[in-house]
Amino acid sequence: MMIRVNRLLEQMVQTGGRCEPPLNVARPSQCWCPGAAVNCNSKSLASVPAGIPSNAQSLSLQVNQITKLEPGVFDHLTNLQELYLGWNQLSALPVGVFDKLTQLTHLSLDVNQLKSVPRGRMYDSLGNLKELSFQNNQLQALPAGLFDCLVNLKKLRLDYHQLQAIPPTLFDRLTELTHLELDNNQLKSLPPGIFDKLGKLTYLELENNQLTTVPAGVFGCLV
Repeated sequence: MMIRVNRLLEQMVQTGGRCEPPLNVARPSQCWCPGAAVNCNSKSLASVPAGIPSNAQSLSLQVNQITKLEPGVFDHLTNLQELYLGWNQLSALPVGVFDKLTQLTHLSLDVNQLKSVPRGRMYDSLGNLKELSFQNNQLQALPAGLFDCLVNLKKLRLDYHQLQAIPPTLFDRLTELTHLELDNNQLKSLPPGIFDKLGKLTYLELENNQLTTVPAGVFGCLV
């Protein structure tokens, strides 16, 4: 084990931490690869670079100019635990783009231009996900059942969208959720019982919406 660690440190010193492999395998030279992490932040990328190693556990592509994700672009990254796609120009997500990422625990799609999510349940394979950050896009609606398979989710950020309503059962399967942000939307009302299954919730943001009244007892299970 010490030999492997020393070889990795020696490689990082020689390459400045760039993704230059010890073996004859192509990797994205514009990225920085400390250990099992691949950091491609702020590289003016227009697409996900080729050559991301299949053993990567963390991939960050934030602050780029990525406008679309090709179908299957992440399919070989079956060991990935963290994926950060914030601060790009994504306007749509391909159906099934996250289907192979069954080990994922953290996913960020913050600050893009997403107006909708694909039909069907795009997170069905992400049962290990613990944190989903989806703030500051342009979503106007969320389909019922979208989060039903995220049974281990603890933190969900849906703030800074244009949401006007929430399906009544949207959060019913999120029984491990402790942190929920819905602030800075256009919510006019809350469905009765919307938070009834969130017995572990300790943090809830609802400010800067258009709520004038809330159903009686809507926060009863949060006390």
